[in-house]
Amino acid sequence: MRIEELLPGQKVTLMVNIGDKNLEFETTVQETYPRKRYILLDPVMSGDKAVSFKGKGILVHLIVTIGDDKPHLFKNVAILLQKKLDGNLCYQVSNMAESVIF
Repeated sequence: MRIEELLPGQKVTLMVNIGDKNLEFETTVQETYPRKRYILLDPVMSGDKAVSFKGKGILVHLIVTIGDDKPHLFKNVAILLQKKLDGNLCYQVSNMAESVIF
């Protein structure tokens, strides 16, 4: 499965590795852009600020479960916090590799 095959409204988990710490954040697919091979996700908020996953030594993986199937893992996704034209924040997430069964 490719990341752009995910559907708007699907729940996904961002698994963040920072050194020896692992964090997980639930979020939702907003939109998909198959031609450009990326998706937009709802931002993860901490108080009134969106969490950025940019920094040295931070790895982000995306996990999605479709129906009763086993979870799919997209390893080391590129994730960028951005502001849409309407002023709302989102994450632009891309990954060129196909998922692996987790």
